[in-house]
Order: sequence, then structure tokens, then C-alpha cells
Amino acid sequence: MIRTPEEQQRMMEINERMVNKTVRVVEGRTSSWVGKVTEVIDHENFFVKRNKDSEAQTVNMFNIRSF
Repeated sequence: MIRTPEEQQRMMEINERMVNKTVRVVEGRTSSWVGKVTEVIDHENFFVKRNKDSEAQTVNMFNIRSF
């Protein structure tokens, strides 16, 4: 979906609330894992870590479920 820069900025501000939250990341139909949101990349993507020692992975907002 095409969004205006203003809409994208507003979405990023809303997404900032997810930083430091524990979430479930859905991969495919049968796989998922739990991690923590560490950063907002843009209006649709986040960096999520499985644990404190792991490398952050880019995850689309449509693959994230909050607890």
C-alpha cells in the first residue's frame, strides 16, 4: 500500500511503542518464535532478537503477534 510521508511518520511513531516488547514472530504456516523488539526500521519493519546474545532479524509487522 502506498502511504504519504506523513502517514509513514505517524505509523513509525505508533510502532515505537513496540520497542522492548516481547512478541511472537510467525514464519510460514507452522513455525514461530518468541523475541523482543529492539528497534523500528521503517513504518512496516522491526528489528527483533530471539535472545540478548542473538543478532537482530528484520521482521515485517504483519509477521508479529503481541502477547
